[in-house]
Amino acid sequence: MSYNLIGKDFIPPDVMGKVTGKAKYSEDFRAEGMLFCRLLLSPMPHARVRSIDTSEALKVPGVVAVLTADDIPAPPPPTRPVLTNEPHYVGQPILALAAENETAAQDALEKIRLDLEPLPFTVDPLESLYPGGPNALTEGNHVISQGFQSSLKTTKWTAGDFAAVEEGQLPAGEADSEWTYGDIEAGFKNAKVVIDESFVTASLAHQSMEPRSAMAYW
Repeated sequence: MSYNLIGKDFIPPDVMGKVTGKAKYSEDFRAEGMLFCRLLLSPMPHARVRSIDTSEALKVPGVVAVLTADDIPAPPPPTRPVLTNEPHYVGQPILALAAENETAAQDALEKIRLDLEPLPFTVDPLESLYPGGPNALTEGNHVISQGFQSSLKTTKWTAGDFAAVEEGQLPAGEADSEWTYGDIEAGFKNAKVVIDESFVTASLAHQSMEPRSAMAYW
């Protein structure tokens, strides 16, 4: 059917519901006895949790439970845990709180006392590759993939690698692995235009209308 629509104007069947607000999403539904969750997010780009005091939060009427990283088995790096005692970016979930209604959950969340120890961080991959530079993750700064298994290692280039390039150029230290296809040098030589530029792109791309939640009940 999609081939019949390519290059043609058409009206999606759900567009009226979306633009008028009549469409129902997962968060629009309610079920008897359901709880509402609020997450306590890290205000720091890298830190270690020293202590969490939830005593006042648990006194708020309607609060049912608090879940921390200690309650959930942590996956091996580089997989990020659901909750963590060592957040690696601003906004990473540290704690989850469940209550009988949204107001109680939010009020209780604001009563939690969180003590964080700031840790070194980086937002620049080149800074992490420099000798002695901070790593984005404690376990390393480089993901090694072997089949369906991934692990972290620390890779550092030499100061000479950085000194060998001019202003605006990217250094090129020793690579953990290399691969090529065809005759690279001949390709450059015969190309009409060669562009050598540094660029930054998003590590993840999401479709903004992608479903990010679901609800099921019996």
